[in-house]
Amino acid sequence: MTLRNKLKSISRKNKRQFIGILKTDIGCTDCGYNKHPDALAFDHLPEYEKLHNVARMISWDRDIGAILEEIVKTEVVCHNCHAIRTAERRDGNPVSNETTISKQDVCSEEQNNLQDS
Repeated sequence: MTLRNKLKSISRKNKRQFIGILKTDIGCTDCGYNKHPDALAFDHLPEYEKLHNVARMISWDRDIGAILEEIVKTEVVCHNCHAIRTAERRDGNPVSNETTISKQDVCSEEQNNLQDS
């Protein structure tokens, strides 16, 4: 069996587990959060062409090689930081730290709330 065929034969569940471990090992690039993979996302960097959403590629059962090729164009960020990044890109300017809570503060508060539950 060729490497390509072996990569195609990895189950969707195993791909999801592998990607989850990858996300938590890397953690959020902006604030460092790394507690749960479902709270982390792959943010496509503006300088690369986004072909597909990584989560959709897993649900479509694409081979892990193609998924990793798409992941190389991204950074792992938590959903809070991803929302802030998206707003900054959309509006064309970074959100001022003087008028808003920092990303680290937002994510730290989320972690504290989860630990208290």
